[in-house]
Amino acid sequence: RLVMPFASDHRRQPRPPLFLINGDPIVKIQPLGDKIIVQRLAAEEKTASGIFLPESAKEKPQHAKVVRIGTGKVLDNGSKQAFQVKEGDTIILGKWGGTEIKVDGNDYIVLGEDEVLAVVG
Repeated sequence: RLVMPFASDHRRQPRPPLFLINGDPIVKIQPLGDKIIVQRLAAEEKTASGIFLPESAKEKPQHAKVVRIGTGKVLDNGSKQAFQVKEGDTIILGKWGGTEIKVDGNDYIVLGEDEVLAVVG
């Protein structure tokens, strides 16, 4: 007789997120130095004229939400430079910037603060 080691009901209940920003769960990793973790915002579903785009025709969105920031860049004199972005900011980044990672089924991008082109609003 085969007995499953995890046959109890605890697997069916969702786990609470470890961290929240404005009620949204964020990743459970901490970037180092001047690195930040962002999540791309959804791509446009249709054009300005109302034509719906298939997945293959969509471009990578350049807008992203900052979900975690590192500890700050260490300067030559030993002090840490303050970040120009903060968690929750919407930013514009290059289409191919950063390193894409997947955590708990969600896609994120790790990039240096110097790869951020602008902060929106």
